[in-house]
Amino acid sequence: MLQEVKSFLELDLKLELSLEKSKITDPRKSPALFLGTEISISNHVYSFKGSKGQRLRSPSQIRMLAPLHRVFLKMISVGFMDGHRMGSPRFLWKNLNKDNIILLYNSVLRGYLNYYSFANNYNHLAASLSHRLKTSCAKLLAAKYTLGNTTKVLNKYGTDLKGADRIGFFRPPLQLKP
Repeated sequence: MLQEVKSFLELDLKLELSLEKSKITDPRKSPALFLGTEISISNHVYSFKGSKGQRLRSPSQIRMLAPLHRVFLKMISVGFMDGHRMGSPRFLWKNLNKDNIILLYNSVLRGYLNYYSFANNYNHLAASLSHRLKTSCAKLLAAKYTLGNTTKVLNKYGTDLKGADRIGFFRPPLQLKP
């Protein structure tokens, strides 16, 4: 089947298939990674009532998950998290004003949440990424204004880090968006 797809792409579409990256997998056994999303088939059997009150079963559903381990590794590599997956300050932005710092953190958070807005584990991604980025931002503000720790930053600026300024830290909606 892979050879047929390869010949179709080469002959009809004039595209080259990378055999190192391309593979055929059984999504019931292990998830396939496609465009940064883990795609698999759930083993859970869903049951629901039909139009005449009968009980119906739907055995398999496609699950698309944001690969949290890959997202966290990316956050570690660019400096938003340390090796223990805790938020760490991104000192590259220390010389900016507070509103610009929060805008940049919000853009990183919104970028990931918009990209994975369809994922089945959106709630977990939103909650954990928001917490870690807010911690990173609070640590950066603590270093910038020599406040000492994040508790003092939260006491001074509030839980949304807004304070008297216009810009506050983005609070994502924690809901699944199918």
